[in-house]
Amino acid sequence: MTDPLTYIDFMAQMLNGLASNSFSPDLAALDAMIATLLVSP
Repeated sequence: MTDPLTYIDFMAQMLNGLASNSFSPDLAALDAMIATLLVSP
């Protein structure tokens, strides 16, 4: 790999172009679960 920043940019664009249900678990389900977390000091 001669240019890691170009590779990272390419991969980010590719992943951002995928639907949320292309991932396991589905990103929408993961977002819903994270939204229920409560963090306190």
